[in-house]
Amino acid sequence: MKNAQDQVQRIIAEEARRMQTTPRTEAEEEVIIALTGRFDQNKGRMPYPVSGGVVIDKFGRHKDPNNPNVEKNQPGITLATERGANVRAVFEGEVYRIFLQPGLGNVVIIQHGNYFTNYTNLETVAVKTGDKVATNQLIGKVYSGDNAENYILNFSISDAANYPPVFVNPEQWLRR
Repeated sequence: MKNAQDQVQRIIAEEARRMQTTPRTEAEEEVIIALTGRFDQNKGRMPYPVSGGVVIDKFGRHKDPNNPNVEKNQPGITLATERGANVRAVFEGEVYRIFLQPGLGNVVIIQHGNYFTNYTNLETVAVKTGDKVATNQLIGKVYSGDNAENYILNFSISDAANYPPVFVNPEQWLRR
């Protein structure tokens, strides 16, 4: 889990650094500003990435729910769901990167202007890098192996407007 989180953080940091140092055309800048603004305006109104998902591990620094002697800093939330649940985009954007993280399945990162949403522990992926996605569009399915403890989705949101990027509490962005 830590390796997958570290990998996602490295990828977002690379993009944040690139966004700070690579000049964009006026048209590219307008797209980034428009998507970022719309993403910001929907704080607290975005759908959960899985239906019926229950938060079993919260954002931020806290004791590990499985080992109270260990403190961790969680960059996102962990949602328990049912076997093979559909995972959907929480907002329109563009699929930025897809990669396989050994032991944790597929990871999909979607860019929404300066923001990125990150979905980890997918068994199958229904999109490809560069695809434009709509809110609630299917992006994959949660891992559905034989171990019921693995029916989870790790979900995070990061703001890459500055370097280093900042991970924000997804629960504040999702519809209650």
